[in-house]
Amino acid sequence: NMNEDKVIKELAQPILEKLKELEKEMGPDEMIEIPRIKLMYDANAAPIEINGVKITEELLERLEKYVQEELDAMRMPTILH
Repeated sequence: NMNEDKVIKELAQPILEKLKELEKEMGPDEMIEIPRIKLMYDANAAPIEINGVKITEELLERLEKYVQEELDAMRMPTILH
């Protein structure tokens, strides 16, 4: 779903930016391992919709996977040095 993909990218952006900031603050040698993020879905929370896309457990899993793939891709060049 096009809309879902867009929402996932929008939600991932601030997470990735924050992790990039942390890496800069810590320096390249400090963050040896690629961070792993875990998003928790609260079934008791009120339903959330962003741009007509309902935030579901499945969507959060896709967001988590997307962020992880982006993090892995960001780290690839530093491994080659």
